[in-house]
Amino acid sequence: MYLLLAVLGYAAFTFVGGGDWMPAQRFLAHILPAAAVLTYCGLAWIARQISAQRQHLLLAGLVGIQVAILSLGVAETRILEHLPALASDPGEGIRYIQERLGPGEVIAVTDAGQISYELPLDVHVLDMFGLTDAHIAHLKPQFPGGILGRGDGFGKWDVDYVLSRSPRFIQVQIKADEQGNLIATNTSNRLLVGDPRFKARCRMLPYPETFGLFECVW
Repeated sequence: MYLLLAVLGYAAFTFVGGGDWMPAQRFLAHILPAAAVLTYCGLAWIARQISAQRQHLLLAGLVGIQVAILSLGVAETRILEHLPALASDPGEGIRYIQERLGPGEVIAVTDAGQISYELPLDVHVLDMFGLTDAHIAHLKPQFPGGILGRGDGFGKWDVDYVLSRSPRFIQVQIKADEQGNLIATNTSNRLLVGDPRFKARCRMLPYPETFGLFECVW
């Protein structure tokens, strides 16, 4: 029962949260073993409840479903294999950071992906969504837009904490509207870029491939 509730609960959370932009369903990967165990238990129970003839029909149907699922997985893998590979050149924006960010200095990021990968281990990467930051990760979630709303990220942020770390660089998710005004796409970043301290000390860098990159002087 515990496994069943855990699988259903996490699957519901992923559905409500909107899943992920990346392919291959990575948000559900860690509950697949539990789902497989539950599936086997369920099939064993069903087999005990029905006649032998119906068991054969059930088996045929399940095999067909499994073949279809595996075929879809193969098709998805083939599609991913043919996607353009990421350029080996990290880009001017990341090179700019690499040249100026010293050991022990802080960079605050919204997307803790390529930027973190390209930086040395002695640089402090502050993940403002809290996926890899203990302080933000342990905050109480907030969802101003409601549980079904969008734009609140993982529901955790702390602008005072981020700015208190005096990050040399800050990377946020922003976009330009029809009038050319820059708008943050989530609550965490919107509160940050609207803060007077941020406006006074941080300037946006002109690197399109790392759009939303700011350099700060403290």
